[in-house]
Amino acid sequence: MKIAKALTFAAFALVLSHPDPSWAILAQPDEAFLEEKAKAIDTMADTHRAAAQTTLGAYQAMADFMAFRQKALQELDKKQPLTTFNGIETQDRLDDNILRVLYPLVSAGVRAETEAPLEDDAIYFATIMGDPPPLGDSPVGFMALEYANLAIKTVNILAGDQAISEAAAKKLALRLSHQAFTLYQDTHNDPLAVNYADTFRQSSVIVRLRDPEDGSTYRIMAQKNKIAEGGKAMYTVYQLRSNGNYKDLTLEFPLRYISRLHQVSEKQKLTKKPKPTSGSGP
Repeated sequence: MKIAKALTFAAFALVLSHPDPSWAILAQPDEAFLEEKAKAIDTMADTHRAAAQTTLGAYQAMADFMAFRQKALQELDKKQPLTTFNGIETQDRLDDNILRVLYPLVSAGVRAETEAPLEDDAIYFATIMGDPPPLGDSPVGFMALEYANLAIKTVNILAGDQAISEAAAKKLALRLSHQAFTLYQDTHNDPLAVNYADTFRQSSVIVRLRDPEDGSTYRIMAQKNKIAEGGKAMYTVYQLRSNGNYKDLTLEFPLRYISRLHQVSEKQKLTKKPKPTSGSGP
């Protein structure tokens, strides 16, 4: 448990003169929207589960999920713009749900392949698709799903192309998407990996934020960690400044892994029994 204590201490150590945590805003995702879409996602998964045991069936499932996501995000943007703190948080939770449900379907389709794609087909597909943006070590959900969108667009571009069959193009699209989904899955299962993924996601949220007045981006002025909720939870607090009107915005993000370690450390303190004093007896 030395690691837990060290990480908890490190979380306390990162303190700068700003921002003032009392002004911090915690994201409020649209829970009703997420609950409604979660039911629809589960229904879609049930509908596609049998067909996804084939490569083409899994590709169709992926295409249907991506179409569903596009409509869902359009709907969300009207309620909570996707450039706001609440809108981004809601989108990221939606994307996480889609990825976790879609991943087994895509994996089943890849396992169903009886032959690997031809090298010439793979080269041609990659040439038409172009270079996808790098995912890094801990991609955010929307980054992994954009690989699927890019792969599906490439399949549509290649429709009717005599240089590659439709089945080969869909097989390659499924493989590309599966690689991105697997990376996301692997970096969101282990608690320590989730900690790194959360840190990267915080940066991505700030990059996606836009000032509601003029649409300008934000820059980080300062950051610190704080402990709250009676010592049971920890947060990272960012003080941002608009690059347009120079107004400040202070946001906070929960540190799930560090909070859990801190709670475990506190429980150990409470349950630790005193050592018997030498020479003591009845």
